[in-house]
Amino acid sequence: MAAVAKPKHILKPPKFDGVKPFETFWAQFKTCAEYNQRNRSQKLVYLRNSSDEDAANILWDYGKKSRTHYRV
Repeated sequence: MAAVAKPKHILKPPKFDGVKPFETFWAQFKTCAEYNQRNRSQKLVYLRNSSDEDAANILWDYGKKSRTHYRV
């Protein structure tokens, strides 16, 4: 089997603003993560930084575990 090459260009995950449907954001986020070949830890970092303003507070509302574990 041939090794999978890393992508030449990195896809930037979208920002979730809490206005557009979450399902749209989530589909785009997963596409970027898969294309960029991110592991679980990297996905969590990108997810934590993909929320704008008020939408980012949702992670704080669900406690520490939601900020330290990526689970689909």
